[in-house]
Amino acid sequence: MKVSAINHVLCASCSLGFFAVSPEGESLKEQVTYCLDNLTKYLAANHLPHTACIRQTYFVRAQSNEEVRQIQTFITDFSFKKLGMWVPLSIVPQPPLGTSSQLVAEYACITDATQIEQKTAGNTAYLKISSPAGTYLSAAGLNKYLPVSNILEQSIDAFEQMNLILKAEDFTFGDIVRQWNYIERIIDFTDNSQHYQIFNDVRSNFYGSSTFPHGYPAATGIGMSFYGIILEFLAFKPAGEVQIIPIQSPVQTNAHQYSPQVLSSNQYTHISCIRSTPKFERAKAVIGPDGGILFVSGTAAIKGELSASQYDAAMQTRLTLQNIDNLISHDNLERNGIQRCYKAKPLLMRVYVKNPEDIRAIKSIVDEYAIHVPILYLQADICRPELLVEIEGVFQLYP
Repeated sequence: MKVSAINHVLCASCSLGFFAVSPEGESLKEQVTYCLDNLTKYLAANHLPHTACIRQTYFVRAQSNEEVRQIQTFITDFSFKKLGMWVPLSIVPQPPLGTSSQLVAEYACITDATQIEQKTAGNTAYLKISSPAGTYLSAAGLNKYLPVSNILEQSIDAFEQMNLILKAEDFTFGDIVRQWNYIERIIDFTDNSQHYQIFNDVRSNFYGSSTFPHGYPAATGIGMSFYGIILEFLAFKPAGEVQIIPIQSPVQTNAHQYSPQVLSSNQYTHISCIRSTPKFERAKAVIGPDGGILFVSGTAAIKGELSASQYDAAMQTRLTLQNIDNLISHDNLERNGIQRCYKAKPLLMRVYVKNPEDIRAIKSIVDEYAIHVPILYLQADICRPELLVEIEGVFQLYP
C-alpha cells in the first residue's frame, strides 16, 4: 500500500494538507501510536500546532458493531492524550487491503487558520475554522450507535446531527463542499428496502430544506461492514475572491438526475421522498486567483447512468480512471467555469475494492496512474451490485 508520501495543497489563500499512513506494529495501540507519531512529525516539520489537524479517519478490520465502538473509544481517548486536544474522528469498518495492519489512517490539516474552535451542537462536537479564505466547519463520526443496526433510524439521526451543526453556525446543507457517507451493507435489503436507497431518500428529505447555489456536495456513498451509518463533512463559506464551483462530467449523467431505471426500492412509505436520486456532484472546486483544490467524488465504471457491462475488475478500473480524466481535463474544467486553473494534480486517493481477490489487478493499474501519490486501498461494497471498484481523490488545481 503506497501511503508514505505527504502532500498539501495551497487552496487560494488557505492551505489544506492531506496525509495517509499505513502503520507498523502488532497491537492496535502500537499501530495507532505509529499513525499519530507520523502525524505529529508532519505537523512539526511544517511548523504547525496540533490544532492544525481538523479530521482523522481510521479504516479498520472489525467483526461487530461493538468492536467498532470499542476501537472508537480507545482511539478517541488515545488521540486526545497524544495530541492534547479533540479532533473530529471516524472509525470506519472497511478492512485495509495490501497490508496486514488492523487499520490505516487519513488526516486532514489546515496550515493558515486564524482561529480554530471546538464547539458543540446538541451532543455533537465539531470544529469551526476561520482562515483568510473563509470559514470551515469540520465534523466526523456522525452516528447513532445501536447494537443491531437500523439504517433508516441511523440515517435520520446522523443527518439530524449534521443539521444541528449547520444551523448553529448559520450554515445550510448548501454550504457543504465534501461529504462522506458510509453505509452498512449498502446494497443489501431490509424489509424489501435497499440500504442505499433508504439513505438517499433520507438525504433528500434533509436537503430539501436548503438551496444549493454552488451545486450539491462532492460526495462518496460507499459500503462498510458494520455500524449502520457514519457521516463526515467539510462545509465552507468563502471570503474575498475564493469561489466554489460544481463540476459536471462530460461522460456521466449527473447523479442527482438519474432516471428511476437505475434506482432501487424503498418500502418505508412514510418517508416523503420515495426513490430519490443520489444528491451529489461529480466534483467540487474551491478555487481562488492562485489555484485551488478539487474534491473528486466517488467515481465508478458508469457511462451516462448505466454501469459497465463487463464484470471485470481491471476493465472497470480503467474505465473509472478514464471517467476521472474526463472530469478533470482542461476542457471540462473550462466548460464548468474554471478559467485560470488548467491542470489537476492528484494529491491523495482512495480506492474501494469489492472483492479482495481483485486487489492485485486494480492496484497495478491505479499505482501506474498516480505515481508518488498516497493511495488507500479499502475493501467495501460499491453502490451497485455489478460495480467492482470505486475511486475518489483530492486534486490540486494550478495554472
